[in-house]
Amino acid sequence: MRVLVIGFPLPSPQIDNFNLLTAPSWFDYDGVVIEPLSVSQVIEDVLEAREEHQTRAEEPVVNRPTGPLAVSLADVIKRRRAEAQFLLQNGGVIVVFGRPNVVHEGIAGFAGGDRYAWLPAPSGVAWEPPFLLRAEGSDVHVTDPLHPFARFVESNARWFGYRVRFDETVPGFPAFGKVFARSAGGAAVGVELRVLNGKVIFLPAFGSIAYGDPRYELASQMLEALRRASLKDVAQEEPGWAREIPLPGAEELTAKAQQASDALDAAEEQLTEALGDLEKVVKFRALLWQEGALGLEPVVRDAFRALGFEVESDPDKPGWIADGSLTAFYEVEGSTGAVPEYPYFRLQKRLEQDLLATRQAKRGLIVINGYREQRPEIREAQASETLRIAAENYRYALLTTERLLELVRFVLEEPLDTVRRSMLRERLLKATGEIGPEIIPTAEELA
Repeated sequence: MRVLVIGFPLPSPQIDNFNLLTAPSWFDYDGVVIEPLSVSQVIEDVLEAREEHQTRAEEPVVNRPTGPLAVSLADVIKRRRAEAQFLLQNGGVIVVFGRPNVVHEGIAGFAGGDRYAWLPAPSGVAWEPPFLLRAEGSDVHVTDPLHPFARFVESNARWFGYRVRFDETVPGFPAFGKVFARSAGGAAVGVELRVLNGKVIFLPAFGSIAYGDPRYELASQMLEALRRASLKDVAQEEPGWAREIPLPGAEELTAKAQQASDALDAAEEQLTEALGDLEKVVKFRALLWQEGALGLEPVVRDAFRALGFEVESDPDKPGWIADGSLTAFYEVEGSTGAVPEYPYFRLQKRLEQDLLATRQAKRGLIVINGYREQRPEIREAQASETLRIAAENYRYALLTTERLLELVRFVLEEPLDTVRRSMLRERLLKATGEIGPEIIPTAEELA
């Protein structure tokens, strides 16, 4: 099964993580999982010119008509809707973390374009009141234990913070929808909707969930739920009395089938565990090619955890690492060329604000992934001259993700060498300027 996730990173070899604009065509996947907040984020980025975005084909996305050198934001959104319709027409599944709908004002060529403009709806239904209504709460319980996402909801109930409810009294709801999860007061907060030949499944939104192991477990559970949801519906179940009708060999074949099913379940469990263990290691390759808050930042945090640092656990808060009494604020930046001075500006502002608030000086660390599309061995100096000089003047440390990957390799190869790992962390927190290979203590230094 191939799954596309938009705006809610889930680490797995079977999952591709992108945003609304950078994703490949949706209809090439068996299922799509979407966090609507991320949809609004990238749309507003383009509208306010806060951040540059490109399509998968590396075409700039702009808020004006499509031209020879750029693609219209409106055209991309409309294309996503066509791809979602194609996917659903072919029996695919779209999973949405329910959020209230909002209109994005000012999309050129798309008046009234909203947060759900990419999502087809059942006939006669719109993703707005009276059907989709704002709500707030965290207590969610499953009402249909046989639903494919029942186990997913039950296992992650502590993370949910639902933000919408659905009015199941709207005309025609029983024909296209069913409720599988409700709030403590009985509001429908988890629904499955039949759209074309496929399914749109709304889940309660997540409040906050840390990166690391919780995300791996979440990815595994999501894949399993999507596999179950992708199975074709059976017109009707066999009645109990029909199973009592004797047929030659049926009993023996039933037992054989059950044994095979049990073996398959065990093999799938082993496969899921093996893939999870594999992903915990191979994810660090992303240090060399990823960029941005959704791509590079989570892997950097996991790398610092692997080194033994205490790390900021909330993915929505700026990063810091600590070891004992030493603490450093860090900023992360990736680029297709030399990394400019932007992370230095962000880091300097954070350190100054913290110093005024706490009267305690913190160290500064800038993690960069310059020339990220090139093989590491042919990359030029990854920090721009301006960034290098600024870091040296303010005694901030500069750490390339290539060097960070070397540190991760060291701790993976020498998991019991706690003394050198402790020395490594201390050196990293006290470093200034660009960090070289000497950051890793040698065995001779301990003699």
